Amino acid sequence: MREGELNTAGSHDKTADIEKHKSIIHKEVIDIFKNAGLPLNDKLTEMLTEPDRMQSGRQGSGYTNLFRELSTYVNNPSKNPLELFNDVEMDTTLNDEDYNNLTTKEKIAKLHVQEKIESVNHILIHPSHKIFINMIHDIVLGSEKNIPSIELETDMEKIEKIGTCTTAEVYFFQWQGIKELKNFHGGHEGFMNVIVDEKQKPIILEKLGLGAKSCISLVPLKIGKVEIPAGSMLQAIPKENIKYENNFSIYFPKKFNASDYTFKMLRISLLALPPEVRAESFGNHYHDQIKNNYTNCEWLKIEDYRNLAEKALA
Repeated sequence: MREGELNTAGSHDKTADIEKHKSIIHKEVIDIFKNAGLPLNDKLTEMLTEPDRMQSGRQGSGYTNLFRELSTYVNNPSKNPLELFNDVEMDTTLNDEDYNNLTTKEKIAKLHVQEKIESVNHILIHPSHKIFINMIHDIVLGSEKNIPSIELETDMEKIEKIGTCTTAEVYFFQWQGIKELKNFHGGHEGFMNVIVDEKQKPIILEKLGLGAKSCISLVPLKIGKVEIPAGSMLQAIPKENIKYENNFSIYFPKKFNASDYTFKMLRISLLALPPEVRAESFGNHYHDQIKNNYTNCEWLKIEDYRNLAEKALA
């Protein structure tokens, strides 16, 4: 390279690498929803096209951002679920007072959306798309599944803002073999707490002293009317006078009841999908974790964590 010339090879290589690992399987979702008469809104549509600005170590990918966006509907039940779509026909005979009533909005949603969502659900069969469709269904129509429920935190003043970047799950992935739970990743001293349901079954792992305080769901859970998949990233907000309960495990120092917390959804993690479809689904989010040597991210399953938690509580 001659003096005065700029070395752009590195940036070209980085751009080519990002382009190489972009997910290309999500664009069909846009067309299928549109053909069903239920076009997704502009924000969701852009995310499914995997734009360049969403391909970074912090954002992950368009698919990652998709669930950050859906979580805003989970965390704010008053948000109009019909805003997920463009050009949904409305009953023009309703007055403003009726339209602003949540019950009426849900009736409208069921009238105009239910059949169309069901038709889309029959066409899209990829696991990454099933999770997306199921969450949209529940945001609009609600889930009637009998699964454990956790309480949504609605007081914004109690919610400490924490990051949702792609490093949020590094500590869960690094947790290879329960014997390595302590003294890893730069010498941090940290541990996992187990959060259990009313039957004392483990449903959430909470990490402390390992980056931002966040959790991962071990089983499908319901927040409000929405089912969130196992492998979802959560924020747990302890209620006042929370009582700790030891389970005498050095690897799971404490056991908490879910009823002692309120929660907020952050996004899903790679653990929400089977290992064999993570690369094609998360694209650069997955590739970035491989490139940065996130231990076990290519094979660990959420069932592995659930089994370890169950053994610790036995």
